Amino acid sequence: MNKTITNLIQETNDSELRQLLLALIAALTGENDISKRIEMLLDSALTFYDADRAYIIEGDPELITGVNTHERCAPGIEFQQDTLKDMPPEVYLHWLGIFRRFEEIAIPDMEEIKDIRPSEYKYFNDSDVHSIIVVPFSKRINQGFVGVDNPKKHKLDTMPLRILSYAVVLELNEFKLTKEKLALEQVSQYPDMLVRVQLLGRLQVTARGGTIYQEQFTTPGQALFTIMLLNSHRTFSRRFI
Repeated sequence: MNKTITNLIQETNDSELRQLLLALIAALTGENDISKRIEMLLDSALTFYDADRAYIIEGDPELITGVNTHERCAPGIEFQQDTLKDMPPEVYLHWLGIFRRFEEIAIPDMEEIKDIRPSEYKYFNDSDVHSIIVVPFSKRINQGFVGVDNPKKHKLDTMPLRILSYAVVLELNEFKLTKEKLALEQVSQYPDMLVRVQLLGRLQVTARGGTIYQEQFTTPGQALFTIMLLNSHRTFSRRFI
């Protein structure tokens, strides 16, 4: 990845693009903390596009929505990660169809979609988003998109954000794999037959094999698990399950 970026730096005559690529290399090679590397990648997008926000939306195939997992804002811009945490399904599904063709979305003026996609227009207009660029990523255990809100420069140039998305998905994969490794290390101290269930806050089930979190349960799976917890004295056969 770094070799590819280095080649692009040598080939480009665009000073702003060169600065973006240098920032990507700095993020990937100069910082050990994965979360901080992701922040640095998003900060480089903020600078290049002179945008209000840069963020990562990770797809949740079970809930059919996108979840805002990382966000960086320009000075004076309101943080929207909580209020824009989950995209409405109708908006996400429209974008998902485009992303499955591995295409990008660049809307320089949201007024263009006011009449043809009113729910999408309202979703963004309510959050003071008037223009947007998003590109998809998909690799192994992660899929979603990287976006910038209200870019003031390069409003139709998706290529730099596409380059950045390749770096982002690598970092997300490493981030998720690192969390799984830590979970396995934490549960290795427990006896083989011990199962720990956390019910307060975020549901999680921990056993010798690892940890299962709330979002990894399907809706039928959550119902079945609830029945088993409420009837812990019973033995359930595979036929019942």
